[in-house]
Amino acid sequence: MTKKTRDLRRQLRKAVMDHVSDSFLETNVPLLVLIEAAKNGNEKEVKEYAQVFREHANKLIEVANLACSISNNEEGVKLVRMAASQLETLCPQVINAALALAAKPNSKVAQDNMELFKEQWEKQVRILTDAVDDITSIDDFLCVSENHILEDVNKCVIALQEKDVDGLDRTAGAIRGRAARVVHVVTSEMDNYEPGIYTEKVLEATKLLTDTVMPRFTEQVESAVEALSANPSLPVDENEFIDASRLVYDGIRDIRKAVLMIRNPRIGRRDF
Repeated sequence: MTKKTRDLRRQLRKAVMDHVSDSFLETNVPLLVLIEAAKNGNEKEVKEYAQVFREHANKLIEVANLACSISNNEEGVKLVRMAASQLETLCPQVINAALALAAKPNSKVAQDNMELFKEQWEKQVRILTDAVDDITSIDDFLCVSENHILEDVNKCVIALQEKDVDGLDRTAGAIRGRAARVVHVVTSEMDNYEPGIYTEKVLEATKLLTDTVMPRFTEQVESAVEALSANPSLPVDENEFIDASRLVYDGIRDIRKAVLMIRNPRIGRRDF
């Protein structure tokens, strides 16, 4: 394989991982919005949100098939395609359940039916997400996630400086979602290795991110949103916020480094 071809394949993998990283974030939001409208008996909103839900489902299926196109894992690709096909079949059934509930929001039968399809949809999305994770490179995933979190951290700081409450809240939500996804993917990946000093380092890094770094970041975001909402003219302590944001990026970077060291213990800080 020529260097040019290898470079093109690497660029293609990165482009696909960009899609995977973005599309498999907060996968339940379109469903929850659809169900809320149905519970309120708002048929007009249900039809509008059904379109959003359908587009979201199509995006998940499209990205899953993209991941298949760059994978050599034949068995894994079969599982992804099967999970994607089942999701495609389930999508109109979920929408029909929402429409039925919107027409009769007080009906116990319609409520139970909606809950049943909600559980089926969430289970199927989890199956598809795990199947896609199994056929994609964790190195590529972590590299792309790290880049996205750096971009989002910068957006958060700019939103704070511009006193953009909605932008700050939305971007912080994306950061929390990405961090949670990194932890899930990496923790699952560790099941493929024998426990040892390097896997322990990975799990320590994920625990630090989950238990210490993210709660601090969330606290800073909530304080900033509260302060800006109450009185936008008052100054907000940017330094604390920037420190908390930087620690999120550092945490993701440390996880990626720890994962890489499992396969190459000679990797040191100078390589990052």
